[in-house]
Amino acid sequence: MISSAPLPAPAAAPFRPDHANPSTFPAWLTNLVRKTRQEWITAIRWRRTGQPRPTPCRCCRRRQDEISRGKSARSEHVQRADMLLPCFDRPAGEEGAVRGEGGVPACARCKALHGRCEGGEGE
Repeated sequence: MISSAPLPAPAAAPFRPDHANPSTFPAWLTNLVRKTRQEWITAIRWRRTGQPRPTPCRCCRRRQDEISRGKSARSEHVQRADMLLPCFDRPAGEEGAVRGEGGVPACARCKALHGRCEGGEGE
């Protein structure tokens, strides 16, 4: 005997982006992929500890100043990746060149993002 009950609606197909066409990726996924692995490690450590270091390196201090002034005051050389997190979560015994200002060693994140912290030189 044939039932007259309506058939259930088909389940929605899972999102499968076309890898040949990056514009089919959702914006949040594209932004996630753009961030480097090290930046995510830094973000996770910062969120876990919740205790920022009181003395960021001069490069990160300048970046914080530019971020706090707002978009109109940002200089052109500040990239979006530079604005993610300051270098507060460096371990106290991190090896590196001692910075001139305040004797703060250059953070690995600054070295990875740009060369301004290399060798204790900074802007």
